[in-house]
Amino acid sequence: LIGLGDVYTPPTLPEEMSAGLDIAMLLIIAAVSMTVLLLCVLGWLRKRGMQRQKDDRRRLAQEQLKLALWEQDKDKAETVKRQLVGLGWTQARVRDLHTRICSEQSNEAGVGAAYLVSKE
Repeated sequence: LIGLGDVYTPPTLPEEMSAGLDIAMLLIIAAVSMTVLLLCVLGWLRKRGMQRQKDDRRRLAQEQLKLALWEQDKDKAETVKRQLVGLGWTQARVRDLHTRICSEQSNEAGVGAAYLVSKE
């Protein structure tokens, strides 16, 4: 029993056992650190993969919008515009894309017509 004035001294381990425990603790800390690092890398890769999928869907929607505008399919164009907004684009950005595509297609059509006229 310990009295009021006594100081508690914990039992000590032999040095060999103490060194072994120190190494075990270092190994545990290293394992936990590697696990955390691995989880961070996996999270980053998952996020990057999701971003790539989203970018691919945006590119596909842009191509679909070009085709719909070329074919003058207003319903399809509106559907694709809604998809782009659903993928995070603002209405202004969608309008700018629409304007740019129409301008490019108009230029292409003008160049094609000029070529045909010059052949005659």
